[in-house]
Amino acid sequence: MWRNDLQIYAIAGVLYLFAYWLHFPYGGGHIYSDIVSVFQFRECTPSGGCLLPVPYLQTFVEYPVIVAMFMYAMGVLGRTFGGDLIDTYYLFTCIFLLIPTLLLIRETLKITEIVGGEKKK
Repeated sequence: MWRNDLQIYAIAGVLYLFAYWLHFPYGGGHIYSDIVSVFQFRECTPSGGCLLPVPYLQTFVEYPVIVAMFMYAMGVLGRTFGGDLIDTYYLFTCIFLLIPTLLLIRETLKITEIVGGEKKK
Protein backbone atom coordinates (compact mmCIF):
# COMPACT_ATOMS: atom_id res chain seq x y z
CA MET A 1 0.00 0.00 0.00
CA TRP A 2 2.82 2.40 0.87
CA ARG A 3 4.49 1.74 -2.49
CA ASN A 4 1.33 2.83 -4.32
CA ASP A 5 1.37 6.11 -2.38
CA LEU A 6 4.96 6.80 -3.45
CA GLN A 7 4.05 6.07 -7.06
CA ILE A 8 1.13 8.49 -6.89
CA TYR A 9 3.32 11.22 -5.37
CA ALA A 10 6.04 10.56 -7.98
CA ILE A 11 3.57 10.83 -10.85
CA ALA A 12 2.11 14.02 -9.36
CA GLY A 13 5.62 15.42 -8.96
CA VAL A 14 6.49 14.72 -12.58
CA LEU A 15 3.25 16.30 -13.76
CA TYR A 16 3.87 19.32 -11.51
CA LEU A 17 7.36 19.79 -12.97
CA PHE A 18 5.93 19.47 -16.47
CA ALA A 19 3.34 22.14 -15.70
CA TYR A 20 6.10 24.33 -14.21
CA TRP A 21 8.04 24.01 -17.46
CA LEU A 22 4.98 24.64 -19.64
CA HIS A 23 4.12 27.95 -17.95
CA PHE A 24 7.63 29.24 -17.23
CA PRO A 25 7.75 32.87 -18.43
CA TYR A 26 9.85 33.33 -21.59
CA GLY A 27 11.01 29.76 -21.77
CA GLY A 28 9.66 26.28 -21.44
CA GLY A 29 6.43 25.53 -23.22
CA HIS A 30 5.45 29.16 -23.97
CA ILE A 31 2.02 28.85 -22.37
CA TYR A 32 1.85 32.10 -20.47
CA SER A 33 -0.44 33.05 -17.68
CA ASP A 34 -1.24 36.43 -16.12
CA ILE A 35 2.31 36.60 -14.77
CA VAL A 36 3.59 38.10 -17.98
CA SER A 37 0.80 40.67 -18.35
CA VAL A 38 0.69 41.67 -14.67
CA PHE A 39 4.41 41.97 -14.06
CA GLN A 40 5.82 42.86 -17.45
CA PHE A 41 3.28 45.41 -18.58
CA ARG A 42 2.16 46.85 -15.25
CA GLU A 43 5.07 46.54 -12.86
CA CYS A 44 8.17 46.61 -15.06
CA THR A 45 9.38 49.51 -17.17
CA PRO A 46 11.10 49.14 -20.55
CA SER A 47 14.38 50.23 -18.94
CA GLY A 48 14.36 47.05 -16.85
CA GLY A 49 13.32 48.37 -13.45
CA CYS A 50 10.35 46.76 -11.77
CA LEU A 51 8.13 48.50 -9.25
CA LEU A 52 6.13 46.49 -6.78
CA PRO A 53 3.23 48.65 -5.60
CA VAL A 54 0.92 47.40 -2.87
CA PRO A 55 -2.37 46.19 -4.38
CA TYR A 56 -5.43 48.35 -3.71
CA LEU A 57 -3.32 50.97 -1.90
CA GLN A 58 -0.88 52.06 -4.59
CA THR A 59 -2.33 50.42 -7.69
CA PHE A 60 -5.55 48.96 -9.08
CA VAL A 61 -5.76 45.16 -9.22
CA GLU A 62 -8.75 43.32 -10.68
CA TYR A 63 -8.13 40.17 -8.68
CA PRO A 64 -9.75 39.35 -5.32
CA VAL A 65 -7.94 40.61 -2.24
CA ILE A 66 -6.40 37.29 -1.17
CA VAL A 67 -5.12 36.55 -4.69
CA ALA A 68 -3.71 40.06 -5.10
CA MET A 69 -1.95 39.93 -1.74
CA PHE A 70 -0.56 36.47 -2.58
CA MET A 71 0.82 37.88 -5.83
CA TYR A 72 2.32 40.81 -3.96
CA ALA A 73 3.89 38.55 -1.31
CA MET A 74 5.44 36.30 -3.96
CA GLY A 75 6.75 39.39 -5.74
CA VAL A 76 8.33 40.63 -2.50
CA LEU A 77 9.94 37.21 -1.98
CA GLY A 78 11.18 37.25 -5.56
CA ARG A 79 12.66 40.70 -5.16
CA THR A 80 14.27 39.75 -1.84
CA PHE A 81 16.20 36.86 -3.37
CA GLY A 82 17.30 38.83 -6.42
CA GLY A 83 17.37 37.85 -10.06
CA ASP A 84 14.71 38.61 -12.63
CA LEU A 85 11.49 39.51 -10.80
CA ILE A 86 9.22 37.62 -13.17
CA ASP A 87 11.26 34.41 -12.96
CA THR A 88 11.73 34.50 -9.18
CA TYR A 89 8.06 35.40 -8.66
CA TYR A 90 7.06 32.36 -10.71
CA LEU A 91 9.51 30.11 -8.87
CA PHE A 92 8.25 31.11 -5.42
CA THR A 93 4.62 30.84 -6.55
CA CYS A 94 5.21 27.29 -7.77
CA ILE A 95 7.07 26.29 -4.61
CA PHE A 96 4.34 27.70 -2.39
CA LEU A 97 1.50 26.12 -4.41
CA LEU A 98 3.22 22.73 -4.23
CA ILE A 99 2.22 22.57 -0.55
CA PRO A 100 -1.57 22.53 -1.13
CA THR A 101 -1.05 20.20 -4.09
CA LEU A 102 0.67 17.60 -1.93
CA LEU A 103 -1.89 18.06 0.84
CA LEU A 104 -4.70 17.51 -1.66
CA ILE A 105 -3.10 14.26 -2.81
CA ARG A 106 -2.67 13.11 0.79
CA GLU A 107 -6.29 13.85 1.66
CA THR A 108 -7.54 12.17 -1.51
CA LEU A 109 -5.57 9.03 -0.61
CA LYS A 110 -7.08 9.09 2.90
CA ILE A 111 -10.60 9.43 1.50
CA THR A 112 -9.92 6.59 -0.93
CA GLU A 113 -8.78 4.41 1.97
CA ILE A 114 -11.83 5.30 4.09
CA VAL A 115 -14.25 4.56 1.26
CA GLY A 116 -12.39 1.36 0.44
CA GLY A 117 -11.56 2.24 -3.14
CA GLU A 118 -8.58 1.03 -5.10
CA LYS A 119 -5.68 3.49 -5.22
CA LYS A 120 -4.47 2.34 -8.61
CA LYS A 121 -7.64 3.67 -10.20
